[in-house]
Amino acid sequence: MNTKPKYTIIIPTRNSLEYLKDAIESVLSQPFSDYELIVSDNHSDDDTHEYVNSISHPNLRLIKPGKGLSMVDHWEWALTYATGEWIVFLGADDGVMPYFFELAEFLTRKAENKNIKVINSVRAYFFWDGCQNVYGDKSISYAAHAKCVVRQSKLELLDATIGLSNYLYLPQMYTASIVHISLVQTAKAKNDGAFYSSLIPDANGAAIICSIEDKYLESLIPLGWIGSSPKSNGLIFSIDKDKFKKENSLNFDSTIIQWHPLAGVFNKGVDARNVDNFKMYLFEALMQTQHLQKPFWAKIYNSRWFKTMLFATVYNQIKKKSNEVEFLKEITAINKIPFSLVLFCSFTLSRFVWAVLKSMDVIMRIKNEIFLKTIRLKLPHRHDSEIRLMDASNRIHKLEVERNFIQGFINK
Repeated sequence: MNTKPKYTIIIPTRNSLEYLKDAIESVLSQPFSDYELIVSDNHSDDDTHEYVNSISHPNLRLIKPGKGLSMVDHWEWALTYATGEWIVFLGADDGVMPYFFELAEFLTRKAENKNIKVINSVRAYFFWDGCQNVYGDKSISYAAHAKCVVRQSKLELLDATIGLSNYLYLPQMYTASIVHISLVQTAKAKNDGAFYSSLIPDANGAAIICSIEDKYLESLIPLGWIGSSPKSNGLIFSIDKDKFKKENSLNFDSTIIQWHPLAGVFNKGVDARNVDNFKMYLFEALMQTQHLQKPFWAKIYNSRWFKTMLFATVYNQIKKKSNEVEFLKEITAINKIPFSLVLFCSFTLSRFVWAVLKSMDVIMRIKNEIFLKTIRLKLPHRHDSEIRLMDASNRIHKLEVERNFIQGFINK
C-alpha cells in the first residue's frame, strides 16, 4: 500500500459489530488497492476490536482513542489519521457500492479537470432487518441514472434550508460523498485546527463544504449504501428518545462543542433535539460555520428574511407536533422573529417556494426517466428476511454486469 493512498475510508464505530462486518467487506472485497480503510473503535464492548484485529489485509488499519469520545469528537479524532487524497466516512451499518472505486476513479478525474474538490452522489438505501416498524417492509431502495452534473453549492444549500430538500442530499463527506483533503485542511486552518464545529457531524459537514466550495460534482449513480439498522441513531431517536439519550450519553456529556444559542438550548427538558427537523440541524450548523462563509452569505444566513423563511418551512413540517411548535416559538423569539410573521409566511411565501421547487423537481425526474439510461432495484424484507448489506451489493453487481451500466456510463 502506498504511504499516501488516493482514498481514505473511515468507519467510526461503537458496538455495531453485527453490521460492521458488511461495511468492512464492502470495501475490502473490491479489486482495487490505492486506498486505506480506517476502522476507529470507540471502546466497543461487543468484540469489535478483536474481530477487526483478526482481519489480515494490507489496506486495513484499526485505531482506538485513549478514552470514550462523543460522536463528533470521535469523527474529528479519526479524521486526523487520514492520509488519502480523497476522504469519506462510512457508518458502521453503511457500505460502499461494489463499483465504488471504479466510479470514484472516473469522478475524481472529472472533478480534477474542473478544479472541483467535492463529489456527491444520489443516495441508495439499505434497511437492515429490525427497521420495519419505522421504514416499512423494504430492504433495498436503489435507483441510478447514467449522468453526473455540476451543482451550485449555495443554491443547493438554500433549497435544503428554505426549500423542498434537506441537508441529507448535500455533500457531507459521508457515505454518498467524497471530499478532497485540501478542503479539510482549509476548514481546519480557519477553525483552530478542527474540522467539525457542531454536534451533528453530517449536517455540520454539509454546512462546511457548501460554505467553502461554490460548486460540487454530483453523480446520479450512488457511491454507497445509506444503511439503517436498529443501531442507527435516527431510528433509535424516532422510536425511543430516552433510550437514544441513554445509549448516546457520550454525545451530550463529554464534548466541548456547544449547541449554538441561536438554535435553542440543546439539553432543555428530556429531549436533546426539541425540534426534530433536518432544516433546524442545518441552521444550527450554519450558525457554527460563519467563520467559513463569505461575508455576503453570512449576512444572508443571519438575515431576518432568511430566518423567517426557514422557520416557516419548519413550522409547515412540524405543525401537528404541539410540543415541537412550542420550542420553535422559543427559537424564533431568540432570533427576534415574531412568530406571527412565521405563521404568515408559512401560509404564503414558503408554500409558493415549495410549489415552484416541487415543479422543478418533477420536471427533472421526468427528464431523467425519459432520456437517461436507468437501473432500479427495490426489494421488501418478506422476499428474504435474512438479507444482509453484502447480499444487496451482490444483487446490484449482478444487475450492473447484466446491463453493463457503469462501464457504459464511464466510456460513453
